[in-house]
Amino acid sequence: MDEKTVKEFFRQERLRRASPWKPVSTDHLTTREFLSLVGIESRGSKYRRTLYYLEIAASGDNSHLIPDYLRRCFKEGVVHVQVFHGRAEGPIALEYRIPIETLEDTYVRSAKRLVKFRTDKARDYITPAILRKLSSLSDETDKSIPDIISTLVNREVQIMVARKRNRVVE
Repeated sequence: MDEKTVKEFFRQERLRRASPWKPVSTDHLTTREFLSLVGIESRGSKYRRTLYYLEIAASGDNSHLIPDYLRRCFKEGVVHVQVFHGRAEGPIALEYRIPIETLEDTYVRSAKRLVKFRTDKARDYITPAILRKLSSLSDETDKSIPDIISTLVNREVQIMVARKRNRVVE
């Protein structure tokens, strides 16, 4: 057997073991939501490497290969990933979802906030990337998201007023 045949065999095996597709529930994070929650941008080598480790965790094999930065995100360092069939064919034929209850307590609050954002209509006003940043900022500063937004808006208004005053003086 050549390498291409072996890869195709394992791909088919992963597809066979995956659960049927269903909409993402409020009990799970999508891979993208999880990675943004732990501070991994959606591009770059660390992103691709982490996707590879999530695939290893989903297969249940070689869990000793999973790095510490990923284990720290989960209770007792055990990485839990559930695999579902994707809606598309081809390379995105599988979806990896992370159960919220398996996350370390420090991430649960932010994860629930992300899920709430996904299910609410707030996405009409703010992008998911900005909400994730606000969520992280909220966790770091112990301020609510409305307080952070209010502070930022007030600061921008002060800057705008100061600029207008400078134009009048000149």
